[in-house]
Amino acid sequence: MMPAALFLTAVLGVPPLPVIELEGPANVYSIQAVVKTPVLGPRDSAALEVLGEILREGTKTFTAGEIRASCLEAGERLRIVWAPDHLRIGLGSTRLSDGLTMLMSILSEPKITQEAFERAVTALPYRSTSYWSQAVRQERPDFGQLRLPDVLELWARLMRPENVGLAVGGKFEPGEASRIWAAKTVAWTPERMPRLLSDSGASRLLAKLDGPVGVVELRGGEVNGAQVPATLFALLILGAGKTGALHQVVRNQLGVSYWQQAVLTPTPTGLLPRVLIPSKGADLAAVATACQAALGKDVDGWTDARLREALGVARRVLRYESTGFPLMPSGTRELGDSLADRAYLAAYWRMKTGIIWDADRMLAEFQNLSLEDVQRAAKGIVAAGPPVILPGRR
Repeated sequence: MMPAALFLTAVLGVPPLPVIELEGPANVYSIQAVVKTPVLGPRDSAALEVLGEILREGTKTFTAGEIRASCLEAGERLRIVWAPDHLRIGLGSTRLSDGLTMLMSILSEPKITQEAFERAVTALPYRSTSYWSQAVRQERPDFGQLRLPDVLELWARLMRPENVGLAVGGKFEPGEASRIWAAKTVAWTPERMPRLLSDSGASRLLAKLDGPVGVVELRGGEVNGAQVPATLFALLILGAGKTGALHQVVRNQLGVSYWQQAVLTPTPTGLLPRVLIPSKGADLAAVATACQAALGKDVDGWTDARLREALGVARRVLRYESTGFPLMPSGTRELGDSLADRAYLAAYWRMKTGIIWDADRMLAEFQNLSLEDVQRAAKGIVAAGPPVILPGRR
C-alpha cells in the first residue's frame, strides 16, 4: 500500500507539511492548526470572519458540544481566530488520534448552512469588542452584502492540505503525530479549486473607537525576512516593562497615557511594527506630536549599555513570560507561555517565514545587531511617518 504522504504527492500533487511536535504532559494534547490565507478583498475578509463563527457550530460528524467537551477534558478550549494572514483553529484532546480526527472534521466537513450563516451575520455586527481590539484591527467588515455562496467559496478555496500547518503539543513518540495526520489527510480530497469571484477595493476602516478612550498609533513600514530581528528587538526596548521607553517617556515623562504597547502584527504580505498609545480627554494630535519628538530623542540616546540591558529583558520575556512578544500573530492578543500558544506560534512562524519559532535563535539574532541597526529600526517606527489617530466617542 502506498504511504499516505506519497499518495498525497503522487495523486494530489500536494505533500502534507510535517507536523511540528512539541513536548508536553502525558495524555493531554494541544492541537493547533494555522490555515494560510491569501490577500483578501473586503468581501472575502467579511466571509472569513463569518466562516470562523460557523466553524464553532460543529461538523457533520461532531456536534459543537462534543468538540467543547473534548477540549474541556484536556483543559483546553476551542480557539477559532481570524487574522489578516491566517485562520487559527486550536483544540485539545486526551487522545491524539481522536483530536486529529476532530480537527480534520472541522476543516473538511463543517456545517455551512443557511441557518448557521444567518446566525453569524446577525450576531457579529453587535459583538462587543474592547477599544484595544478595535484600535489594533481597524477594518470594519460589511456583512450586509455577504451571501452564503461567498462563505462556501472561501471555505473551498482555503481548506486544502497545502494551506494547513499543524503543531501538536503532548507526550508521544517522535513522528507519531505526523504519521497519524498524514493517514487522515489521505481521505481529504478537496474539490476543484473554485472560480474566484471579483473582490476588489479596500475594507472600510473604523473612524472612531467605542467609548471615551482614543488611541494614537505610531507605525513603521511593513517588514519581512532580515528586517524582522532588528524590528522585534526595537519593539522590545520600546515596550517591554517599566524600563521600556514607552513607560519611561510616554507615561512618566509626558504623562499623556497610563498604558501603552509596542507590537508586531501580521499583514497579508509581511509584519507591521506598531506603537499604540491610548489617551483619554486629550488633544490626540498634540499627544502624537509630543510622543514622536520625545521617543525619537530617547532612541537617539540609546547606547551599547542600553542594548545589553535590553537583551537581558528580552531573554526573560521570550524564554519565560510571553511567547514571541512583541509578536502578536492573532493581531489582538499577545501570547502567553501555555502549550497551546507555543504550538500555535511554532505553526504560525513556519507558515510566515518557513522556519519554526525558536526563542534562542531570535536572541542570537539580537546579539548580532549593532546599535545603529536597532536605532534605525526604532526611529522607523516612532518618528518616520504620520501618526494614525483614532478618537474615542465623547
